[in-house]
This record gives sequence, structure tokens and C-alpha cells, in this order.
Amino acid sequence: MRRLIEAGKDPIEERNREQQGASIAAATLTFEMAARELHEELKPGWKNAKHAAQWISTFETYVFPKIGAKKLDAVTPADCADVLRPIWLDKTETASRTRQRMHAVMQWAWAHGHITVNPVSVVDHILPKQNAQKSINRRCPGATYRRSSRRVLPTTSKATAPAPPCC
Repeated sequence: MRRLIEAGKDPIEERNREQQGASIAAATLTFEMAARELHEELKPGWKNAKHAAQWISTFETYVFPKIGAKKLDAVTPADCADVLRPIWLDKTETASRTRQRMHAVMQWAWAHGHITVNPVSVVDHILPKQNAQKSINRRCPGATYRRSSRRVLPTTSKATAPAPPCC
């Protein structure tokens, strides 16, 4: 700020000019452009090329068809919820990863001054709660299990608990 004053410039006007420049940049940058740019920045840090392919594939499958062409500053929490809603309850892991990746794109845009708020942050308040634990035993869908090092154990704490009736 001292440098601006010493140069004879008004710091408030400079800040406003920077903010206006950021909003102009955001007005021209679409979600898809931002996601692809972030993908290129992150790719060298990933050890596995398969992960890099999966990362962008998630966007191409679920996100770009709905909000890829939208300007970054026009993306709303409702738009983000609309992207996730079809997979939110059925494909919980995919939905969670998609949400995390969308959040990363918007955080990147925020860090670069393209937006001032991340709409993905509040998406959890729009969508229903996901089921925390799913059955992994297809023969006995009523039985839930937890994973332990190398074997699958019942979730009950008592070793003498009877097995579920369908097993």
C-alpha cells in the first residue's frame, strides 16, 4: 500500500480496479475452462496417469453437460446440487468425489480472484443426507459389516451374537 501511495496512486481505486478486473476475468472463464486449467496444473503432482484420467472423466460425465458452459461467477449452489442430485443417493462415492473435485475447481477460481464465494461449500444443505454405511454382503442385504485388516467381521461388539437370519 505504501508503494501505491509513494507512486501517487489511490489504494482504494487500485483495489477497485483489481476487483473489476477479476470480475471481467470471471465473466469470460467458464467452469469447464477452469476445470481443465486446474487439471493441467495438478496433473504433474499425481503419480498415477489413471487418476488424472479419472479426475477429468468425472467432470466430462457428470458436470460439463450441466454447468460446463456456465461462467464461473454465474454458478450457484442450486446448479451444483442439480449436478449431484442424480447420483447423490445411488452412487455415493462418485457423488462425493465429484463434489470434492467441483469444490477444488471453485477454490482454485477463488484463489485466482475469479470468484468471491464458493457455491459448492453449501451444497450439503440442499441435498438429502447420504447413507453412511451400505451393506457389502449381496446374499444378505440386511447384514452390515465393517472391514478389519484382512477379514470381514460383523459390526456387533459381542462375539457370541447370532448371524443374521438370511446367512
